[in-house]
Amino acid sequence: MVAPKREQLSTERRVLLAVGEVGEVFVAKGDWRSLLCDHARSLTNASMGVVCEVQGWNSEDHARPTRVTDTGLDSNARKVFVSYLADRACADPLLEKIVSSPRMPRTWLRARHVEDANWYATPYVQEYRRKAHVDDMMLSVLAPRGETCAMCIAVHRAWSDGQYTPSDVRAMQLLQQALQGWSQVLMGEHSTKEHNLTPRLAQVLELLAKGKSEKQVARELGISAHTVHMHVGRLHKLLGVSNRAELVAAALK
Repeated sequence: MVAPKREQLSTERRVLLAVGEVGEVFVAKGDWRSLLCDHARSLTNASMGVVCEVQGWNSEDHARPTRVTDTGLDSNARKVFVSYLADRACADPLLEKIVSSPRMPRTWLRARHVEDANWYATPYVQEYRRKAHVDDMMLSVLAPRGETCAMCIAVHRAWSDGQYTPSDVRAMQLLQQALQGWSQVLMGEHSTKEHNLTPRLAQVLELLAKGKSEKQVARELGISAHTVHMHVGRLHKLLGVSNRAELVAAALK
């Protein structure tokens, strides 16, 4: 019983570090999308990662992937997958279920929502996904409430790699939860509102946004962990946030 708990804590730590790195690259105006794809692949043992925005979310129109970034495919397989996105994405049986659901779970596992028989009988799976050598799929939705545009992170297993394990699903859920608080920032909808932070509070906020724990922040700044904890409480009040994800979002504004 102890080993799974250690594994879970390790996964949570890896997710925080991944989100911190993505935040740093975002602030530096670098290619944060490709980095997020790579982290999602690594966390879930997937062969392909995709980050995109989906227009027409929860509307009568077909959902349309836009601003697509992907990593993990060779050039030939990528041509097939790009063709799928352009021509047949709306026929994806999992995507159809997601966009038509009135109460979306935030992380969707293909095997849980589309049975194998239906999945492999779908022409687009055989015509596009098999040719691109990608099979099982897991997708997390970062949809600002009430919006028709959603940011999505999808990971795809290679054709012969089998289905995702519970630990893979847990990692994806943790990544989605960590990113949900600042999806609007990543989608370019954030505010430029300034906050009156002291230099010390600004330092603490910057280090937390990089994925560091309170103890690590304390060591780096040469102060006690108790003092850092008090600073974090102060930041929550000043920025009007209630958790780590929202705090990271505030740091990126």
